[in-house]
Amino acid sequence: SSMNPETILALLQTKSCETEEESDKLAEQFLSGNTDLEGFLEEFLKRRKEMHMRKAKADKMAELLSRRNNSYRSPINNIQQTTAGYPQPGYPNSFYFQPTSMPYPNVPINMPMPGNQFINRQF
Repeated sequence: SSMNPETILALLQTKSCETEEESDKLAEQFLSGNTDLEGFLEEFLKRRKEMHMRKAKADKMAELLSRRNNSYRSPINNIQQTTAGYPQPGYPNSFYFQPTSMPYPNVPINMPMPGNQFINRQF
């Protein structure tokens, strides 16, 4: 109860990786002929089961934390994410209104633009 959930998740993931490495070392020892079959199978299966359980718990915890973090976002962000890419009422969906990195429109419209001597001319 005194630990941060993200810290618990990181520790769980770390321990899962450590257990996987231990089981890999057991497999290498068996392949080199240092252990008997029954002892190897018992220990290897125990460690692999433990590793898979930890990975499953870590994945579930990561999913729950991401859901929790998504629910803390403001409603505006949630709306913008769900409506991205769909035409919205009141906002035309044409090439004139697509966002660009330019500070001014890059299409010919009736407003003065820097560097365009024909439109900036005073009549």
